[in-house]
Amino acid sequence: GGGEERARRACEALGVLREDHAELESQRGDIAARMEALEGERDAIALSLEGLVSERDALKLQSELLRGERDAHLEAGQDALGLQEEHDRVKAEWEGGQKQ
Repeated sequence: GGGEERARRACEALGVLREDHAELESQRGDIAARMEALEGERDAIALSLEGLVSERDALKLQSELLRGERDAHLEAGQDALGLQEEHDRVKAEWEGGQKQ
């Protein structure tokens, strides 16, 4: 009678609980797998960040070298201009002297 009904319902409830538990376990497994994947992604991102940082440092160095080179060229250009002016002045003086 009533006792059997109660026992049956208890069994059903237990079955439902077991299913819920199994579902939670599999969800937990999914979450663990996703966390692992995320950790892997995080590591990959950290690595590529390191790569970018060293790339940036290399570019900084390169631009410093280029700046130094440019400055040297500018100085050389100034020197050349100075020499040209000197040359023109001497030439003008010489030509002036020739005319007399």
